[in-house]
Amino acid sequence: MKRKSSPIPPGVTMLYTDPMDYHLKESNLGYIYWWKNDFKDVVTMKVRCAAILSHKASQNTIDNNKRYLTGKFINSLEMEEKRKNHQIGRYGYNNPSPFANLTPNITVQQIRNEPISGIKVVGVSCYLGNKEEILILLPGDYLSTMDMTSFVEASARGDIINGVIQSEFIWASTGTRFNLIRKDSPYHQSFLKVGD
Repeated sequence: MKRKSSPIPPGVTMLYTDPMDYHLKESNLGYIYWWKNDFKDVVTMKVRCAAILSHKASQNTIDNNKRYLTGKFINSLEMEEKRKNHQIGRYGYNNPSPFANLTPNITVQQIRNEPISGIKVVGVSCYLGNKEEILILLPGDYLSTMDMTSFVEASARGDIINGVIQSEFIWASTGTRFNLIRKDSPYHQSFLKVGD
């Protein structure tokens, strides 16, 4: 059964935080979790953590993603505090977080779904269970993810120079999420046919 509308929308809703510190292990480019905060061999990047939703996203979906980004922002502050003070261990009942009641600024913006270039690969992220995704920086230092299918397709068919993918990408709805796909690729063409 064909969809009534194209899975490639004219625009998307982008949510993002103010600039925050993001901590990656230099050895494997994996994220440092708050319960396993070993700061040896760590690289810290200043990013805006972003989430991409439908341009018709409900207020409930937007609010859920605001909570998700708020958690990322607070975790960033906690990790940086521990890194600077050489602390280990969790925050909890006996060790309350100094940032627990913080309400960070989350910007909600409608953006056109125009081709994006200059996407930089920065690491790997395990999201939604054991599904591997690639951590990327969009222009403007917005931290987002690219699914493995899109990354492998772009790696096999395009060039990557100093971590920057030399192709253009657009957002497409792949089920319940929005993912970046390489513009004019066979993968892109398959999405266009779905909307016919």
